[in-house]
Amino acid sequence: MLDLSFNAFHGTIPPSLGALQSLLSLELSSNRLEARKPSDWSFITALTNCTSLQLLGLGDNLLEGMMPKSLVNLSTSLYFLELADNQISGIIPTEIEKLINLTFLDMSVNDLRGTIPIEISHLWQLQYLDLSNNMLLGEIPPTLGNLTRMDQLYLGSNEFEGDIPPTLSNINLHSADNDIAYREECVRDCMVLAFDCGLSCSSESPYERSDMTKVLKELSAARERLLS
Repeated sequence: MLDLSFNAFHGTIPPSLGALQSLLSLELSSNRLEARKPSDWSFITALTNCTSLQLLGLGDNLLEGMMPKSLVNLSTSLYFLELADNQISGIIPTEIEKLINLTFLDMSVNDLRGTIPIEISHLWQLQYLDLSNNMLLGEIPPTLGNLTRMDQLYLGSNEFEGDIPPTLSNINLHSADNDIAYREECVRDCMVLAFDCGLSCSSESPYERSDMTKVLKELSAARERLLS
């Protein structure tokens, strides 16, 4: 086990760490470690030699650019992978499904784009998935509901759209700041407005009833908001 987190280390991560072939845990989070160009990511390829690696923490550093393809060739014993709070770009590789024993995956607060690959749904052991604060788009894959061990799913502050799949009803889903969340709030507000209009039109006293011109304006405004 090697824990160097919460220090002020800077520079690139040395590929020589790959020589620690019996390494079980590598925690480098909360430093100022850099990956400015593709060759700076060579340490990931080197870590594929650590065939017993179970935990890799790289969060809260200065890692930039696309994550290397060799990431998915890390040990299949890996159950914890944290890449949060960096500047990683590109798409989530479909081959992520090769890390079959992941229970914790955090890629939040990066610049990831594209859609959530359906292949993430093949990580059957996954319990915690955080993809929040990226630039992900499209619809949330209904197949995420197949992850029966999933307890926490964070998808907020992306550009997802469409409906929340009913298959996720048993998962603690955090999806604020998406078009999904906005539409849910909008529907709720419009329903309240329509209900209020209905009550004001059904008052027993004619003096308390809203005139139809006002009601139509309010309903028209609600319709425009809902369809915008």
